[in-house]
Amino acid sequence: VVTIAVYSFFCSSLIGEQYLDPAQKHVGHSIDLYIPLSALLQLFFYIGWVKVAEALLNPFGDDDHDFEFVPLIERNWEMSKMIGEPQPNEIPPAVINIGKNLTSDISNNSFSLMMISKSNENIEYIDSNA
Repeated sequence: VVTIAVYSFFCSSLIGEQYLDPAQKHVGHSIDLYIPLSALLQLFFYIGWVKVAEALLNPFGDDDHDFEFVPLIERNWEMSKMIGEPQPNEIPPAVINIGKNLTSDISNNSFSLMMISKSNENIEYIDSNA
């Protein structure tokens, strides 16, 4: 749509920027045949900006191994809405708390002892002087 708008604007500006001198009293005011440099420069910059906008639509490329940018943005938008808004109908399932049956006494708790064990506890040292 934007490309068609730019080209139609350029065509209308080519016709609109023609110099017609009414003092010459030509019948029908014939069109002067010259190149409007300002309109060409304007077209050059507009086409450049259109190409930049087309590149920004999918900045990661259109190859088979590239991933789509729009679904990525849509997914992140949906996830941010789910995080920010309460979801009363989507309550996550309860998780069993593994720490509720642990005792505070470290000596009786094998789970706690396993966490405290040292990494060099079972290494045997050989005395080189013996």
